[in-house]
Amino acid sequence: MTRRLAKRVRELGEVQEESFLTNERRLARAILRIIDSGIGTESGSGLTIAGLSQSDLADLARISREAVSGVLKEFKDRGTVSTGRERFTIHDTAAIEALAMRRDRPLI
Repeated sequence: MTRRLAKRVRELGEVQEESFLTNERRLARAILRIIDSGIGTESGSGLTIAGLSQSDLADLARISREAVSGVLKEFKDRGTVSTGRERFTIHDTAAIEALAMRRDRPLI
């Protein structure tokens, strides 16, 4: 029961923390969750994620589809990702991780 309570407190803290994040950071964190799920296909040019629309990314990141479109354009301009119809390729995972300020271990 204590572990469940600690997990719930941690989750609430993460939700509260996310409310102050920029759209760019929210999308970067969503992309990291996708990477961690293992659904991508590794290729010479990067990790390709297929079957996700910009609306799907918006739902995962808790931002609007228009915001996803704008952030993806910034990522593309930097060479971090490339996009296609319901797929995107991550060319620079380290840049996504740095932007998301990834924490592999929770504090609690």
